[in-house]
Amino acid sequence: MALAGNTLRLNTSAFFYDYKGFQATFVRATEASARLQNAGDVEITGLEAMLDCLPTESLSLSLGVALLDSKIVSTDVVLPPLDGGPETTIKGNEIPNAPKTSFNGRIGYRFSVSDNLALALQTDFNYVSEHFLEPNNREYLSEDGYFLINGRVTLLPTDGPWQVALWGKNLGDEEYRSAAQDLALALGFSEIVMGMPRTWGLEFEYRF
Repeated sequence: MALAGNTLRLNTSAFFYDYKGFQATFVRATEASARLQNAGDVEITGLEAMLDCLPTESLSLSLGVALLDSKIVSTDVVLPPLDGGPETTIKGNEIPNAPKTSFNGRIGYRFSVSDNLALALQTDFNYVSEHFLEPNNREYLSEDGYFLINGRVTLLPTDGPWQVALWGKNLGDEEYRSAAQDLALALGFSEIVMGMPRTWGLEFEYRF
């Protein structure tokens, strides 16, 4: 939907997914390694919205939000508790890496630095709320949520095939976990994959 003389654009969507035989890489009970297998049937309900704004020819803004609810509604996977006791089912658990709330945004600004050269500045961010990293939903393998901010500076000709860019990702050097596997019952520890730390890069692009 376009608003304010096409300077604003709003896109929204609502969805419902009913997965039969949802596949995930995880560990069942006392298995000693993770593998891709059937976690059960899953229902996912969500709402997404994206607002794009062009206040001037040089400035562009965007903001997005997503709300998500996921649940394993049927499964044959059972899970022994870490402290002993009867096995439980993972029915009712959330699927991996499915935060209930997430936000993202971007700011871009471009201006001329000479008759033939322009500079494009861009920063973007992403926030995700608390979520589980594997279908067993072990509390110690849940991620608290995190905020990432990136930046990019691009030098380019006003009319030409090349550009040079300096970029940085995770500028705040946020520590977060991007994946995990529940190996505690079999091996006494769990596999955890950390997210990328602060990273810098330089790019040169030429279009033939």
